[in-house]
Amino acid sequence: MNKRDMAFVDKADMAWGVELPVWVMKLAEKCDEVSQNKVGKVLGISGSQISQIINRQYKGVYANAADLVKSHLMSENVECPAFDRTMTLARCLENQTRLEDNLMSGTERRFFVNACPKCPNFKHK
Repeated sequence: MNKRDMAFVDKADMAWGVELPVWVMKLAEKCDEVSQNKVGKVLGISGSQISQIINRQYKGVYANAADLVKSHLMSENVECPAFDRTMTLARCLENQTRLEDNLMSGTERRFFVNACPKCPNFKHK
């Protein structure tokens, strides 16, 4: 069988073996369900990047890719010490991006400037 004709989950299994992370398997399953380009649009990355991740040839930061998959495809939750509650990882990352891109103002910005950098979920260091 040509590798091009293989299911994404089979490609992931072949490339990662016993070290296959759950998030990569979820990514591969979603690509088999819809298409890698459609999944790429949801995650904000290209279909070729998705292929590289599944085939364990990605030159980028796997932790960043994992966050995208966990937040957009797996709906992972994190504990937010600032709000003293659980929130979706997607919301957490969105707040961090808004803070980094200076899209907050006034009280909201002061709150996040003080809270986020001390948080174990903070990615934009």
